[in-house]
Amino acid sequence: MSSNVAAGQPAKRIAILDTDVMVPAVQPVYGKYYSSQYIKHFQAAANRIGLHQSPEYSTWDVLAGSYPDPATVDAIVITGSIAAAYDTDPWVLELAAFIDKVYTQHPTVRIFGTCFGHQLIGQVLLGPHGAVVEKDPNGYEFGVRNVALNPKLVEDFPCLEQLRQLGTGTHGIRLQMCHGDHVALPKPSGKLPGNWVNIGGRNYTTPISGQNPTRSRHLPIKRENLRFSYTNRSVKICLSSYYSSNMRFILHIFLAFLVCVANCDTLYDKGYRAEYKNKIWEVSRGGSLLNRFWMNPASGRIRIYKAWNKFDPEPRLPLRDIMVYVWIRAGGSLDQLNSVQVVDVNNQETKDAIAAAREVIDKPHPEDFEVDKGYQGWNALSNSPFFWSVQKMCDKWKSLDGKSVTSMRVMSAEGSLDDLIMYIS
Repeated sequence: MSSNVAAGQPAKRIAILDTDVMVPAVQPVYGKYYSSQYIKHFQAAANRIGLHQSPEYSTWDVLAGSYPDPATVDAIVITGSIAAAYDTDPWVLELAAFIDKVYTQHPTVRIFGTCFGHQLIGQVLLGPHGAVVEKDPNGYEFGVRNVALNPKLVEDFPCLEQLRQLGTGTHGIRLQMCHGDHVALPKPSGKLPGNWVNIGGRNYTTPISGQNPTRSRHLPIKRENLRFSYTNRSVKICLSSYYSSNMRFILHIFLAFLVCVANCDTLYDKGYRAEYKNKIWEVSRGGSLLNRFWMNPASGRIRIYKAWNKFDPEPRLPLRDIMVYVWIRAGGSLDQLNSVQVVDVNNQETKDAIAAAREVIDKPHPEDFEVDKGYQGWNALSNSPFFWSVQKMCDKWKSLDGKSVTSMRVMSAEGSLDDLIMYIS
């Protein structure tokens, strides 16, 4: 989009209120505060729209009680945080009072909130009208999700029309989500009050609302942090006392971590290319086709039509990781995945192993695909050249949202005598 701003206009002054710090592992590269990433993305946006003067940025550590003078800024940005808007920590209450002060006493100052910031804005400004920030009864929302946009917003910002090529529909964008709270609208109307407008939302999440489209939005998780954390096998887990008795919450956090990194550019960073052609996902590296997948998040099924990962001269990602990345890119989440099907296994040794496995189909199945359990057929199947990468994928697929690969059923499906279906339960 090109929208050159006339010369002579003063630079916009943006104050970024930091409500959390980055994990120690990434601070040497990205800095201590999230504001460094906000500035990076805001500046990139300013360059894209051709601002004559770049905005002036200031950062404030509100956890330490540092705040700007609202009279000296044009906008404030409130970052995400591990805290909840309904927490009663002194700094949260002080920030809530500051938001109310800016809104009521400085009406020309724009307020922009992401994640925690968005929820706290909703609580402060919409709370008097009956809105409540609470734990989402539908559970945690993780990964990339489609967000439907108000057609009027798209009309006012024509550049959003370009997002249709991402497969999000006529009016929509795809954002990375990682939250367990939402802003419940006033009951019983379920509507925003007065001149507030809903600029977008999902079917069971909070509408993204504001008195104008710049008032409050939910930005995606920064992929730089996720990719760095994934590479270094680190993830930040902070348990609120509200969830401390729920061990399933820990599984959800790890699931969120895997799902979020899955839609980053890890495939491309490792030299892979994933393309969607004729309802099939194709993964290649160095010009060589390695995988062909059919994926249907609605039914929770993956079909592997091609798995030549063993023949990759320099493998950089296992089949399991590649499959997860593509699955999430296709719009699914790990908790939706029910079965992985290997279609038309064109390898005689594998065919023989499948035939042998069929002979013991009614016997107890070894858990987690351990190679040698003493059952005829299973050992041969797990050791076959074709099954090598599939077996590795399954062997590591433990404890994801409580799922373990506990059985494999060899059966004829989709009209093929050589299909291999793995049920994840």
